[in-house]
Amino acid sequence: MSRTENYARDFLAGKQAALKALYADTSAMLYRVVFRMTGSREDAEDILHDVYIRAYEKRKSYRPELSGLRTWLYRIAVNHTLNVLKRRKWLGGHLGRIFGAADERARDVLEDCADAEENQTAQRLLAAVPENFRICLVLRELEDRSYEEIAGLLKLSAGTVKSRINRGRKILQELYKKEAVRNEL
Repeated sequence: MSRTENYARDFLAGKQAALKALYADTSAMLYRVVFRMTGSREDAEDILHDVYIRAYEKRKSYRPELSGLRTWLYRIAVNHTLNVLKRRKWLGGHLGRIFGAADERARDVLEDCADAEENQTAQRLLAAVPENFRICLVLRELEDRSYEEIAGLLKLSAGTVKSRINRGRKILQELYKKEAVRNEL
């Protein structure tokens, strides 16, 4: 049993010490995913604060028989971030390592985009990928989540997740190629 699960009972009972312990145990993980989805430290901090408030308020809806507490919090963080981004119609993103090792051409594109001076272009290109594909890419390639985890978080089938990741990679590659041609002119 993980440390997080050890104090789940106290958290569910509304004990502040358990909330503080939960925050200490999970905030770095959640901050990382929220930051990668928003591309902004300030936004990530604000959203993370909201996530813990929401988690505390909705603690009675947590069902340990369905998922671990960390997974439940992760789902709240991803869903809340998506809602914030939908309201703003904005996602700067952080490309990092968006492509998997299985696609050599994709890795070549990644290496070109990953240079510091190309980072703004990479963020813009990632932001141009439709959101339903982009979020799957971020969770798989940047957060290293399994297809099954992503499917559970987004309430999709694993096949749909795989399809969206594949399509998202192709869209990103197409956008990058167009950008490269534009830059050569």
